[in-house]
Amino acid sequence: MEPAVNLHSFVIMRSNIEMLPPDEETLKSAVDGKVQLKYNSSIAYSVAKNQDDEYNYKLTLGVKVVPEGFGWSIDVEIVGIFSFPKGTSISDMEGIVRVNGCTILYGLLRGHLASVTGAFPSGPYVLPTVNMLEVVKRIEGSRS
Repeated sequence: MEPAVNLHSFVIMRSNIEMLPPDEETLKSAVDGKVQLKYNSSIAYSVAKNQDDEYNYKLTLGVKVVPEGFGWSIDVEIVGIFSFPKGTSISDMEGIVRVNGCTILYGLLRGHLASVTGAFPSGPYVLPTVNMLEVVKRIEGSRS
């Protein structure tokens, strides 16, 4: 069985990661040595079709995590090159590259961030799981 989509290559274009420590006042209010982390996060993507081969797409996925006061400050971007079997319809390719492609690249970013942040004093940060279909629907809805 031929896969619906193939990831040919990927590159991480940006990887800005910083751990912002809590201030003294926050540490005083810690319970059992733990403080509550709060984040605002966003996911964005863009899709481009290869003009020379209608079955090849470039997908750029960006993830930002902004702490409320302290915690992980993350701004990462990954680009993947995807291809489809000849004969796949444009509508199928457009949907698959968005949902499946973003899911694949998000998983790669999860591993990248866990690996890099594992060397930080506070231990690894793992991106939360998301329902990429819902994320794509929300992004496409906001673009309409």
